[in-house]
Amino acid sequence: MAENRGTQPSRSSGSSDLITLDPQVRYRVVAGLLYPAALGAAIVWWVQAMTRRPMSGELAPLLWSLWFGGWFLIYHGVWYIHLVSEHEGPSANLAYPVRRFVADLVDVSAILCAFVALGFASGQYRVFLPGVYAAAGLIPLAALIGRSHRRLGNTALMAIAGLASLVGVGSHLAAGADGITSLDVTLLREFWLVLVAYLVVPSVFGTKIGRTSRGFRGEIYGVE
Repeated sequence: MAENRGTQPSRSSGSSDLITLDPQVRYRVVAGLLYPAALGAAIVWWVQAMTRRPMSGELAPLLWSLWFGGWFLIYHGVWYIHLVSEHEGPSANLAYPVRRFVADLVDVSAILCAFVALGFASGQYRVFLPGVYAAAGLIPLAALIGRSHRRLGNTALMAIAGLASLVGVGSHLAAGADGITSLDVTLLREFWLVLVAYLVVPSVFGTKIGRTSRGFRGEIYGVE
């Protein structure tokens, strides 16, 4: 009886979690399985596209697609490193609420959808442009879901990436064009500028970085 009473609190607290998973189980599902699996598959698809020598009559990967695929890989690679470093190690933050779990699932969906739309997953390299931009739009959506307590008005990544995604989807759905246009080149350049700012100047996104006795510590990524 004493043993049953000791296990009751964990059972009752777990019942309020998404699909009855406690925070550590949710974290392990994302950081230990889904995120590395999606990121690893995307890296393999991108490397295959980079090294492909198409036979006669086959489509070759577009340079635009390779650059956009690289953009997704760098963003999600950096975010995955941040996710793991935040929740593992001696100074780990053990909190992993449902909203973060859902946001990371959206991020995983974004990278998979992007590489399907780029044609990398199938190896046929036929690009579905509205799908590529929609996948890019999932990134600010994930930030909105998972970090809704932040000052969203100062988060330039969400505003710029979200607007660029909407413009990309709208332009191709309205025109029905299949090929890469000058607008697509411009939008790709904007996505890369946002990514560089995200990596180099996190204060652009309203992020505060505090200093401790051991050096810099704090949230270094604008969407977190």
